[in-house]
Amino acid sequence: MHVESYSGLIPGSDELRIFKEWDEEALSYALAAYTRCDRSAVFDEGTKTCKSTLGSLLRDH
Repeated sequence: MHVESYSGLIPGSDELRIFKEWDEEALSYALAAYTRCDRSAVFDEGTKTCKSTLGSLLRDH
């Protein structure tokens, strides 16, 4: 997983965004590789969201 810094104004506002939008699908691949568990334990393909936390993954696997 590649991490890079980011900052910029949120379009249409004066607010500063420090982080880019989170990519849960990319996170699911990284978590599955890190924990060595099946990616389906981390990612729900139907909703395209992570469905677990790292703490519960480590405890359950």
